Amino acid sequence: MADFSTIDGDLPDGRPLDESVRIESYLPLVHSRVNAFRHCGIEPDDLFQEGIIGLLNAVRSYRPEFGASFETFAYTCITNRLRSAVTAAGRNIYAVSYDEWQDSDHPLSEEPEGGADPQEIVAGREEMARWRQVVSQRLSDFERRAIGLFLNGYSYEEIAAVLHHPVKAVDNALQRARRKLRE
Repeated sequence: MADFSTIDGDLPDGRPLDESVRIESYLPLVHSRVNAFRHCGIEPDDLFQEGIIGLLNAVRSYRPEFGASFETFAYTCITNRLRSAVTAAGRNIYAVSYDEWQDSDHPLSEEPEGGADPQEIVAGREEMARWRQVVSQRLSDFERRAIGLFLNGYSYEEIAAVLHHPVKAVDNALQRARRKLRE
């Protein structure tokens, strides 16, 4: 990535830095963040579009006086936009955090729009209750938290940072959780 330490308006030689140059130079960051969300159930092209919107927001709202580098700010804006997209889509594909799921007495998704078969709704609730019980009985707390974050699109590195464990421990926990849930 190009070093635009003066991203607030000018290139190091004093020429103005236009928006398209900023966007083009940070496309690899968008690709990297989209790759981290690749298993969330959203088409990659849709994720990339959301990532670009996050980058555009970063380019247009960056203020160097707050002390963060543009790369850090762009990373945060892109990641937040992707998480918002996953959360919005998750209302239909059950992409919620494990804590929300565990504390909820409701199904993981919102109630279906009118016309849904009540038997299907009840069956879905019973199935989710069964899975909650299976997950609760078979997985350790660390495994449950790791798999919840993974299902929400977090990369192994991000999960490790959130849970304050090494990346290898996260990888091992996810492998154990998959194995236990297949049984």
